[in-house]
Amino acid sequence: MALKKRQKKLIIGLGCLLAVVIAGSVAATILLNREDSNGSKTGWSDVKKDDTLPQLESENFTFAENTLIKIPDAESLSTFTVNREVNSRDDIEQKLPEIAQIIFGDMLSDTQPVIQELTSGGFEGVLKKADGSEHYNVRFYTDNQFIAYKSSTVANTTGAIADISRLENGEALSDKAYKTGSGQYTMQQALDLCEGMIDKLSPYLDDLEYKPSRVVVFEREDGQGYAFRVEFSAYKDGIPFHDSSVTGKLLEADGNISLSSHCVYMLITEPDVVGAVNKCSSATLTDEKKIENGLITLSDATELLADYYAPLYKHTIDEVSVEYVITNKLKKLTLDDGVVEGIEVTVIDSSTVEPYWCFKLEDTPEFNYDVAYCREEQKLFVNMLTGDIYTYHNS
Repeated sequence: MALKKRQKKLIIGLGCLLAVVIAGSVAATILLNREDSNGSKTGWSDVKKDDTLPQLESENFTFAENTLIKIPDAESLSTFTVNREVNSRDDIEQKLPEIAQIIFGDMLSDTQPVIQELTSGGFEGVLKKADGSEHYNVRFYTDNQFIAYKSSTVANTTGAIADISRLENGEALSDKAYKTGSGQYTMQQALDLCEGMIDKLSPYLDDLEYKPSRVVVFEREDGQGYAFRVEFSAYKDGIPFHDSSVTGKLLEADGNISLSSHCVYMLITEPDVVGAVNKCSSATLTDEKKIENGLITLSDATELLADYYAPLYKHTIDEVSVEYVITNKLKKLTLDDGVVEGIEVTVIDSSTVEPYWCFKLEDTPEFNYDVAYCREEQKLFVNMLTGDIYTYHNS
């Protein structure tokens, strides 16, 4: 039974690690939408001044006692479009071995890349190799997403959380050393190793700044010590991108919108070795347009949420932030792959980046990490330009 449980965990881990946003994929999270009155609008300088929590009368929609408000000290906000056609087939064939070399050294140097055309558009490049019981896999996509992992790493990074430091909230790293593989490892050592890897991979990342956001320590379920997960969030001009590693699908009349995640995370199960890297989503930005006016304030965004959710659900908010969110417009295509006719797939038609008020729901770290390889955050989103409301709802 223990073996079967371990195999099940490996399958779960690999499934989440391979959860790249490819058209037609099924998300584990569903987005709901509410369009309402937009409230009053103003400029960014006035929005920054409105940095206190509104007084709420509802018992169903409240703020936690120590709710954080994170409004970036940026000069302005902008909108962008996203260029997803970054790499050609030739680019992938060239860059894939380079990424593999950075992460795994010479382990895959004698392996030839396999380039596949995706039915939903674009290309996927794959390098993989078995070395005894250890399996290596590196994948790189047209839109600049990539995944690299060792099978032993992803098999041993699910389990109860032992420690967590939220660096984006100014939390300090613990100096406790944890048994990791054949040695002892600290959160600082794990962070240093992964920051070095981010530097090496910078030519293959989007033109964004990546900052460490969390360091998480797991107690391995096989009883063989601990594993580390180090997460990085993307920033543009000091403003973070929505960094949950879950992508949801919007339920609306035409069902043609989704919100996309954006982060990089790495996994460590042995000292000084990064065993897995996942660049979750692409955001190569173009067509920047500065927002001069027309932004919804925190007070109005909160009122929109409270008016809608208070009669229906009970929510406690423990963090409010301003973040950029990638909005994908989707379309359905009917394809013939040469074997099966009439295959229906959903593809990304276009993507934009806009600023959102993000309201994080109060929960425990264990809810997000325990027996869940992919991190999930319960957030409510209010578009700062339109007032549209989106929420993750775990089904």
